[in-house]
Amino acid sequence: MHDEGVPDHRLQLRTWQALARALHTGSSNAHSASGFRVFATSRNIGDLQDLKLEGIDALQLDVTDAESVKSAVDHLVKEAGGIDLLVCNAGIHRIGPIIEQDLSEVKAVVDTNVYGTLLCACAVAPVMIRQRSGVIAAVGSIAASITAPYCGIYSASKAATRSMIEAMRLEMSPYNVKATFIEAGMFRSSIIQKSTFDISQYTAEKSWWSCGASGIEAIARYIEETPTTTVEQVAVAVVKQLCQKHGPPAHFLVDGIHLHFCVSRCNPQIVHI
Repeated sequence: MHDEGVPDHRLQLRTWQALARALHTGSSNAHSASGFRVFATSRNIGDLQDLKLEGIDALQLDVTDAESVKSAVDHLVKEAGGIDLLVCNAGIHRIGPIIEQDLSEVKAVVDTNVYGTLLCACAVAPVMIRQRSGVIAAVGSIAASITAPYCGIYSASKAATRSMIEAMRLEMSPYNVKATFIEAGMFRSSIIQKSTFDISQYTAEKSWWSCGASGIEAIARYIEETPTTTVEQVAVAVVKQLCQKHGPPAHFLVDGIHLHFCVSRCNPQIVHI
């Protein structure tokens, strides 16, 4: 999964960096030659230095903290006068059998993937409603529709996010505010690398899955090592959809590979994206 010569900490930033750059430069040719004025956010403002050098605005924001979200949105509106597009990209993954997941880890996934998206959407929605325009986009996953073994908590969080976005789309349509769910497939990112996955907790005899720990590890390795689609390719495809003249579709798929989920006692399922 690692790009040769790219340090791990740079890889961890690349997904949202690529989206910010594609929106800023208009590299998809979907919005305009000049692109958007982009405000990139991170819990650690130091992570945004490269983007700031490229002319992208930087804000500190923790999606799990309501006050942090409100402060960032208030600052953004004061600076820019409005908000045309919100892209909720923050997300974390946890791998392992559901019944042996630490509840604090489950809460962390839900807080970031679901609650974080909701907090950000609730903060920008009044601005967009007053404008009678805007797009709220959640970077989701095809895992919202297809659950692989040992990925249940992540899948549940993405399914909840998809339901929220679908409801927002219907509820805010009278105000000409769009909402879209991006069903991302597997692409080269550091989501597993950044997770707390540790196979040793399942190889121990106290785990009910100690005899099948190799299967859990294989799932993690497959997600990490198989994808060939780059974040830059994903970013351009996403921006093209988001910037359609009449707004993005309710949901759309983004991926260039086949995703194989092999479930015990079932034939391998292949989803063509």
